Amino acid sequence: MPKHKFLIYSTEGWGWNIAPLLQDMGHEAVVYIADPEIKHIGDGLCDKVDDWREIAAKDRYREWIFVWDNIKDGEIADYLRREGWRVWGGGKFADRLEKDREFGRMFCERAGLKTPPSQTFPNAQTALEFVQENPGRYVLKPHDNKIAVYVSYGHEDAIEMLEYWSSLSGLKNTKIDVQKYIEGRNIDVEVWWHNGNLIGPPNYDIETKFFYPDDMGPIVGCMTSVVWWSRQPSRTWDLVRQIQPLMKRLKWTGPISCNIIVEESTHELYVSEWTPRFGYNAYYCLWELYPDWGELFARTFEVEDDEVVW
Repeated sequence: MPKHKFLIYSTEGWGWNIAPLLQDMGHEAVVYIADPEIKHIGDGLCDKVDDWREIAAKDRYREWIFVWDNIKDGEIADYLRREGWRVWGGGKFADRLEKDREFGRMFCERAGLKTPPSQTFPNAQTALEFVQENPGRYVLKPHDNKIAVYVSYGHEDAIEMLEYWSSLSGLKNTKIDVQKYIEGRNIDVEVWWHNGNLIGPPNYDIETKFFYPDDMGPIVGCMTSVVWWSRQPSRTWDLVRQIQPLMKRLKWTGPISCNIIVEESTHELYVSEWTPRFGYNAYYCLWELYPDWGELFARTFEVEDDEVVW
């Protein structure tokens, strides 16, 4: 008999290979891919269902655990939670936290966290006009994950990228955040939660984001990751714990990674953005640190008060 049963709800086919990994650990696992144009991804390499409702309709005792591999379709995750299923990740809160950068900054303000100076513009053209009138080095962040974040090398570089974005029909009505560049180092601190209870210890991730060494070439989101976990106190861990009262109110279950900039000259900490989902390079590293992720997923739903599970 399998130890646990998992349905990987994959919005864009990113996490189909989680299922065979869970099967190797003795669990039952199937994949549902929501996007009809890419349902073929993973064919022959993982077990699939054509519709997640196939599982839900037969699951009288709520034995299956639904694992969201990405943002989107948060209303379905919230529906399943209301109906009594165990759902890891996913939800309208997660969708908004990652896609709506204004909301992310408001979330930081509510928790008393410092963010880099930023402004939101309705489109790339208005962002371009602002940058042209205010010389500086900027980080350009489209909303809705329409295109990768761009870290400019200087004022002219930022202008050129915004001119290019202005020419793309797919970005015509996409909001753009223009964030002041802060010289420093980035580190991601990730925490898992169950109903707003901390499950720890946290794991840390340092990424390279450029295709070539020495921060050269195009930005690809994440090229490499170095991942570790630690029970030792740290300033970054203390910072992330400040969101706990909000997590309790939201009853969030799943992961949240906080990208933190450590300013080089002052060592001030700034929250750059949130990622309430898998970070795939990092997760393949993290997978090696724990012998049975299926058991880990299942145990998160047993936490009533803050405790260390890992």
